[in-house]
Amino acid sequence: MMWPLAVALAVLCAGVHRAQAQTLDGADIMALAEGFVLTADSRPKPDPSNRLAGNPDAEALGEQLFFDPGLSADGATSCATCHVTDGAFVPNESRRAGAERAFRTVMPVAGAAYQTFFTWDGGKDSLWSQALVPLEHPDEHGFSRTEIAAYVLDQYGTSIAALEAGLAEQADLLRGLPPASPIGTLAQRQAWDALDPATRDRVDALFVLTGKAIAAYEAALPPPLSTWDRLVAEAEGDPGRMPQDVLRGFTVFTGTGRCSTCHSGPLFSDGDFHNTGVPAVEGQPVDMGRQATVGPLRRSPFNCLGPHSDAAKSDCADLTYISMAMERTLGTFRTPSLRGVSLRGPFAHAGQLPTLRAVIDHYVTAPLGPHGRMIGVDTMSELVPLTMTEQQKADLIAFLETL
Repeated sequence: MMWPLAVALAVLCAGVHRAQAQTLDGADIMALAEGFVLTADSRPKPDPSNRLAGNPDAEALGEQLFFDPGLSADGATSCATCHVTDGAFVPNESRRAGAERAFRTVMPVAGAAYQTFFTWDGGKDSLWSQALVPLEHPDEHGFSRTEIAAYVLDQYGTSIAALEAGLAEQADLLRGLPPASPIGTLAQRQAWDALDPATRDRVDALFVLTGKAIAAYEAALPPPLSTWDRLVAEAEGDPGRMPQDVLRGFTVFTGTGRCSTCHSGPLFSDGDFHNTGVPAVEGQPVDMGRQATVGPLRRSPFNCLGPHSDAAKSDCADLTYISMAMERTLGTFRTPSLRGVSLRGPFAHAGQLPTLRAVIDHYVTAPLGPHGRMIGVDTMSELVPLTMTEQQKADLIAFLETL
């Protein structure tokens, strides 16, 4: 059987990392470590599809919207409900989404602006388009689109007027509209179809502005600096000043464990999508991963090339040239950042792996996974079995606990 190109590249890159780490001396391993350090002045690239990115007024409005439980049908659900615990932004991967969300766990929001595609399957290509999804989703905020527009005008009309002249003047018109949405219940879809096009455009404009303001706030949230960043900085290039189990674990991470093949750079993520043979959730359909979303993403009116984007066509190369090939999409999920990984669990896109040790054992054994047999091949997983001692596993965990 011929392996998919992605598998071949993964194996090749892993071999390069392993050979590199095995030949590094102490000074070189510290130089390599510098490439995995985040500093306080690190900044993501601005999103060209969101003209509100970097606007202090938009960030302030977005913060209010992010923490506002009134922006929901039950008056008790905000963005912070899933992304903030005990007053702090945390990598809440352990909080499971509802069954209708394909049994996915919640991804961290702090530092998300460094990514190009969002959610586990990359179904959105901007923070603002991602922020729109939970607002209308029945398992989350549960608002219809017209209710969102009316609410933000009633509560934040002055702030909206400062960002978009003319929108705030439509409060009286939108306040009396019935609950309506093109993706809601049957009654809501029928109500949406009954609206005239000009009214639908006004509602969409406010809907999009809501998402862009929330995204402006989220983009200003930096990923957390970690013990690892501090240890490397304080070592000043001297490996003897590092905790030796952590340094050995980093060597495993970049060598024998092949972890840095995908978990690369200061964010410990290549931002790409991979099939790693994670088992399906027991009793549930196999999650198709990116294959189920790449088509809808390209057709979405809220993508980088859509009518609500502020980007030029030349800014949207990642969407324009997105691969729809099965070997790049079937069962693939985004490489999550490992920052704060020890603070969350269970792991994987639906919490199938309960502990860090279970994750390591999964990568060592490299199971076939559920997707290959769907198309008559042994596996679609990019993993190959590894050899790792108990000491190496313990050192790797010691390293991961510093991130």
